[in-house]
Amino acid sequence: MVKKLHNYEIDVVNYDFEWAQNINVEMSTFLAPYFPNEEIITVAGVMRNVSGNFAWLPPHCDRLRHLAINFYIELGGNNVETKFYDYNRQDRSDMSEAFNLRFSEIKETASYKFQTNRWYCYDVQQCHAVSGVETNRIFLALIIKSNLTLDQFKQKYSGIIKEQLCTF
Repeated sequence: MVKKLHNYEIDVVNYDFEWAQNINVEMSTFLAPYFPNEEIITVAGVMRNVSGNFAWLPPHCDRLRHLAINFYIELGGNNVETKFYDYNRQDRSDMSEAFNLRFSEIKETASYKFQTNRWYCYDVQQCHAVSGVETNRIFLALIIKSNLTLDQFKQKYSGIIKEQLCTF
């Protein structure tokens, strides 16, 4: 079933984000030299286009975490973009729920085409969306249990950061 949101302006991807228990120990061991003294949770993320049209993960702020650290395995097509908007969740004392926004409430400030086989990190309390998904978008996400903000992450792990979106 294709979900149509935002007054039927967009088709929405089906998505599933699950704790990858079967590889969590191996990933934690592999990443320990890069993130010493951090507990890491590995999540597998899949977005599926089931509509035949370009689909979206609509504008939102994530629940529970400040920071995305994602490794993209499949991008979901040639025209997929991660978009950022001018809304940033100010009250972060309760992030138990995702916060969704309408296009009429926000203004796009940046758009990026990520690459496969590369890590990206960004503030997921800044409103963001994914557009142009044609097929499947598959990635691994790391959640640092101490729930660092982007600024804290940049300061603590400056040695592995290469570019504006914290690619490493």
